Amino acid sequence: MRCWRRNWPAAAPEKSPPRSLGPGQLVLADREFLEVPLWQAFTATGADLLWRVPANRVLPVTTQFRDGSWLSQIRAGSGPDRNEPVAVRVLAYRLKERVGEDAAGEYRLVTTLLDARRYPARQLAALYRERWEIESVFAEIKTHQRGARVVLSSKTPDGVRQQIWTHLQVHTPCAN
Repeated sequence: MRCWRRNWPAAAPEKSPPRSLGPGQLVLADREFLEVPLWQAFTATGADLLWRVPANRVLPVTTQFRDGSWLSQIRAGSGPDRNEPVAVRVLAYRLKERVGEDAAGEYRLVTTLLDARRYPARQLAALYRERWEIESVFAEIKTHQRGARVVLSSKTPDGVRQQIWTHLQVHTPCAN
């Protein structure tokens, strides 16, 4: 399964997903992106979704699985999609910063991967956590290494890749 990442504008659900999305790909998104029309646009490509949901989102249990996940439904807040529920699987879990510390927080994800045996909740939660790790690296590069107002100076795609690679190489020893 190939992962795809993009900062998708939550305020623009009328936009269509990239044409490159399709079956066998998994799209990860943060909680501000969960809108039924956007969810449906992405699932129409054949890609699978794993999106975080706000803590206050009501997701009633319709079927409980052994791994702690459950089937539920999401609905549009208004409009014609309001009466057409979309089936999702919900994963709820807690993160710990370090062994022995209190939990850092509770998180909930929804996914199109409805088969709990084939896609265990722990594996999906671990995959979503990897998304945070790369986001932290990007934030480090943008905020501390590169500076808020400095843009990449390369004029070619190869040059930009080389600059990003260099920033990643600098990040690794600095982060440890």
